Amino acid sequence: MTRGSNDDRGQGHLLRHRRHAGHRHSGRYARFDQGFALLDWTLAMLDAALRSGARLGIISNTGDFPGSMITPLLDEAGIKRFFEPDLLICSKDVGHTKDTPTIFRLAAARAGCADDEHACLFVGEDGAERQTAATAGLRSLAPPVFDFSEAG
Repeated sequence: MTRGSNDDRGQGHLLRHRRHAGHRHSGRYARFDQGFALLDWTLAMLDAALRSGARLGIISNTGDFPGSMITPLLDEAGIKRFFEPDLLICSKDVGHTKDTPTIFRLAAARAGCADDEHACLFVGEDGAERQTAATAGLRSLAPPVFDFSEAG
């Protein structure tokens, strides 16, 4: 979920960790006191996904941080409401990271798709994670293209 954490491949397509307190970005990013920035298009994308009937979750490599520390940040960012609680999967809580198909299979099972992982779609900017998700049987896509260099 964070850039600059123990695993630098988090949930970066929705949120960006600010590495330097007080670092300002262009108008593309909203500021959050906890050090996360929500990309401008995120709320509209999540709202459209929910309206389409999609069930939404997050699979996040959280390092040493349990979900109990991560979910309040999602709430403060205004996006926790979009995700089903059982589909908020943090690596610290489940003992697996996105470098193994196990966490993706767990997500599919929690979504009720254990027998049809292909019914699940993983969206992530990291190509290795997308490949691991595909190995687990999930469909996978890259998020919209944008410049990550502004994320700090």
